[in-house]
Amino acid sequence: ADGVTGERPMAHSKAGQEKSLETYRYHYWTEAPGRMLQQLLAKSFKESRAAKDVLTDETKVDGDFILKGRLLHFEQVLGGRAKVVLEADMTLIKAKDYGLVHHAIYREEEEATGESPAAAVEAMQKAFDRLSSRIATDIKAP
Repeated sequence: ADGVTGERPMAHSKAGQEKSLETYRYHYWTEAPGRMLQQLLAKSFKESRAAKDVLTDETKVDGDFILKGRLLHFEQVLGGRAKVVLEADMTLIKAKDYGLVHHAIYREEEEATGESPAAAVEAMQKAFDRLSSRIATDIKAP
């Protein structure tokens, strides 16, 4: 992930000013969003059996396919109707020859119950569940 989405502080923007991100001073994700999403995607793919085996780069084992992703949006939007926005550019390639198997940009928005960081976390989980399900369906055992 690039810029603010690559760091641990929770990012937020104001409705109508989504291109201008700020971060909370005292509210952090447990890990950088890109790393956190990698772990959650791996878990989701294992549970949905989207592939025979699902490994992360931590295992240092080569697989048949590589899923690359870039986090485009991962923020809370304040003002008006509070919501979160999650958007990722995902590419599935063959490990053997780097041939393209699938590419898509996935975006999910979820209204939050309020403007607190806790409400954002809850909404982000719902958005992520839908996003990971869509990705798993699209890449299921090519």
